[in-house]
Amino acid sequence: MKSDDKPLPSRVLQLNSTKTKCWLNITLIGLLLKKKVLLLAFLIVIMVGSSALVTNLHLVKAQTGTSVRGIIDSDTTWTQANSPYNLTGQVTVSKGTVLTIEAGATVNLNDYDLQVNGTLAAQGTNKTQIIINKELWPLMAPFQTVGITFSPSSFAWNEKTETGCVIQNAIGNGLTILMNNASPIIVQTSGFNIEVNGGSPIISDNTPPTITVDDGSPTITNNSIEGYMGTEPGGGNFGLYLGGSNTAIVSDNNFYGVFNVQGAIVAGSGSPTIERNLITGNLKNKLFSGIGIAVYSASPLIENNTIAELAIGLNIYYDSQSNPPEVPPSPTITENNFENNSEYNVYLGQITNVYGLISPDVTAINNWWGTTDVSIINETIYDYKNNTNVGTVTFEPILASPNPFAMPNPNSIIPAIIPSTTTSPSSTPTIPEFPSLLVILTVSIAVLLSIAVMIKVRKSKVIKGSDAEM
Repeated sequence: MKSDDKPLPSRVLQLNSTKTKCWLNITLIGLLLKKKVLLLAFLIVIMVGSSALVTNLHLVKAQTGTSVRGIIDSDTTWTQANSPYNLTGQVTVSKGTVLTIEAGATVNLNDYDLQVNGTLAAQGTNKTQIIINKELWPLMAPFQTVGITFSPSSFAWNEKTETGCVIQNAIGNGLTILMNNASPIIVQTSGFNIEVNGGSPIISDNTPPTITVDDGSPTITNNSIEGYMGTEPGGGNFGLYLGGSNTAIVSDNNFYGVFNVQGAIVAGSGSPTIERNLITGNLKNKLFSGIGIAVYSASPLIENNTIAELAIGLNIYYDSQSNPPEVPPSPTITENNFENNSEYNVYLGQITNVYGLISPDVTAINNWWGTTDVSIINETIYDYKNNTNVGTVTFEPILASPNPFAMPNPNSIIPAIIPSTTTSPSSTPTIPEFPSLLVILTVSIAVLLSIAVMIKVRKSKVIKGSDAEM
């Protein structure tokens, strides 16, 4: 036992009457203060926990529809009449089994996933769309699940027979459609982040916040993606990312708005084809007009695109100091229209001039640069003449006039953006059980830790004060 922990009587005997009274007063005040603080902490924990539980119970009680969880091992239909369908655990569609979601149905994933090992046929109509929601907990984002996952065993879409996995005419709120070596068709949807990790899916006529391709050979066509200066979930950094050993076909899409951090289209690696896309920024604010296409360690074919009204039309670079070293970019750039880009049409090297981020020589011939004056064109290209650490852009010969085919297919219908926030898919959204308990536990621990620190500090002050009196 430490000297400061001796029983009170033995310490009192060492003090005169005045010091004894002082010690007793300080000790009693400390004990009373400790009890009050502990009582306060207990009451705070009870209030927070009760409030969260009552809120959770109230919302669950108010929710109607059908609760679902577990494995679907026989053909099942989720109807509009019995919706909303509320997941109370993960739902898995078994291999060889079909889950059909009718037009007009609402599905609340809450904090769980829909795993598709068989067939998912979710087809709404233009007037009666399917609504799929997922709870978003910003502080728990790194630990949250995806939303809808297609596994390698899921039934690929067959255009001839029009069978297989399909999500059509659906609105997503707060979730991602993930394809792991799977090949569904995602068509006429809005609000879903889309991620491809292998397979040959068809992604057409959608308005997603972002599309990420980590591998595979997807067909990405007739989509419309808007950038928001990084102020919206999934927006601002990039519209479409192409990585891995992808051989994606990216055609007839519309990218517009502000993609400030990386670019509207980012070719990180692989050999994608990027053609007939319209990529435009916002010159009303030149500081935030963004980047069109960024090419890192990739070998993309970039042809018949219009890249206009951005800060930087095309940014090309790679990391020469990485270990292992990155593959230098090797793009083919031809038959494009570069128009009214405020800073540069082409910029070699990383824009912030980070050491080691350089670019090799680049050939970009037979493009329209907004003018036929070669000296003016040269000023719109940032290369060796501006920075000796990067290569040179060869841009001659040039087109004498704009390429009329450097636009999305005129027969393609590019959908308008449908903000998910304007839709109210479920009047009684629920708070999932697991996150609610986490919130209670987290708040409780934080309060108790704060109180413990306060008690320790006050105890230290009391002991120091008593020692000073002796």
